[in-house]
Amino acid sequence: MTLSSFTLVMFAAFSSIRIVSYVPQIKKVASDMNGASAISYSTWGLWTAANVATAAYALVNLGDTYLATVSALYAGCCLTVIGLTAVKRRNLYRRDQDERRQAAELEEASLRERSALVASLRSRAQAQAAALLSGGARDPQFEREVAAHARRIAYHDFMRCLRPRLKALGNGAIQAAPKPCRLRLR
Repeated sequence: MTLSSFTLVMFAAFSSIRIVSYVPQIKKVASDMNGASAISYSTWGLWTAANVATAAYALVNLGDTYLATVSALYAGCCLTVIGLTAVKRRNLYRRDQDERRQAAELEEASLRERSALVASLRSRAQAQAAALLSGGARDPQFEREVAAHARRIAYHDFMRCLRPRLKALGNGAIQAAPKPCRLRLR
């Protein structure tokens, strides 16, 4: 076997294996739930361009349709990886946007609920104070109601601080420590 025959056999063998070697990468990207963060657009873009250039060179300059076809297939596989990555990243971005919007809505509702609790407590205390100042009898339920309101407000503030930490634990691990939480005592 001559050297040129040997190199042709090696080229054909490794070209066949190379086509199959794209399949695991494509499967990994397709099943990735984190936006295929390990895929570099610039690297895969460069590989695509190199394969297209090789296909064009083989077809135009060498007249080698086999090399041109194989290189075009490589470029197609690279484009598949790039396309899947783009879809995965777009879906991840949308999911993140939805989660942020839901968190903002929950925070807004939580603040409205707390404001309502504080306003209710304030009006109940003002009504009891007015009754006492005008010489009325002391309401025996007042202290229980104030304590219940205070507990609801404290529980509300505690859960507001605890929810992000529980969510982070539910996601598997705390990726970034949630911002410190300060309870408002008024």
